[in-house]
Amino acid sequence: MRLVRGGTRWASLAAMFDLLYDRTHNVLLTRLSGSYCLDDIVVRDRQVTRFFERAGPAHRIADLTGITSVDVPLETIVGRFGSALKLPDLSTHLVASGEPGFSLARVITAHQYFSRRREMPIVPDMDAACRALGVSSLDLQPVEIAPALARESDALRFVARVEEANRREDLKLDELARSVLRGKFDTAFGEEEGGRSTGAITVADLLNGELPMRIDDGDLAVGCPGCGVGTTLAHCRTTVHRDTTYDCPSCGETLVRVRPLPDIGAATGYPVGGFDIDNAVDIACLGVILAARR
Repeated sequence: MRLVRGGTRWASLAAMFDLLYDRTHNVLLTRLSGSYCLDDIVVRDRQVTRFFERAGPAHRIADLTGITSVDVPLETIVGRFGSALKLPDLSTHLVASGEPGFSLARVITAHQYFSRRREMPIVPDMDAACRALGVSSLDLQPVEIAPALARESDALRFVARVEEANRREDLKLDELARSVLRGKFDTAFGEEEGGRSTGAITVADLLNGELPMRIDDGDLAVGCPGCGVGTTLAHCRTTVHRDTTYDCPSCGETLVRVRPLPDIGAATGYPVGGFDIDNAVDIACLGVILAARR
């Protein structure tokens, strides 16, 4: 998946969203367009959460009028919004008129009310949203995203795309698929590294904190730029001190480093679950790529 960032516009090949804020009226706007995918839900939720952590509660508007299709199963939408984080917003209005945005808005509002007894009005346009908030207009400015938070969102998109790939029948991450992948690398490098139960935090451990499915390092493929060998993280030589390093099983070059992250702003790689995944090479799972840290 190719990701494009420009200001605060986040885009995959299929969808994008903008995050904008009116400081005078304390209103946060999320504007979505294109195909509505799981990664839009995951990344938008995290970006909004980070905003509230920095700025405190605000009124929210979600503009769904630019959505052209919904590429998320209904049960996923229901589960996500039925048990969503209780964000400290002051109010939320959904802007939707035509399809498929209006039907999506109805599903969201119904399950927010069912799970939290929370009203989330649907209005037809931004003018109506302004009237509902008692303001004549909004001066919306892009929310600047720090580089570390941008990489966090990239990691979340990777996780969401792996989950989507796993859902497809032809790409299920079952034991047969795992045995084929592992058998290929076992032949070249011997059995997977042992001794991982000594307190080492693995890349798979961190990703599993964001995934409803379970993966392990044997499901994460990498290639060594030094000697050209392809392997999995499970077959890499690991060194565990304060950091966990994954070294090429052939030439010993360090491919991935995982370190504790006291503050997300200090991340040099992808901040996930309180750790920094600093990968010098691409990490692949089910055809989805977490690009090497540049």
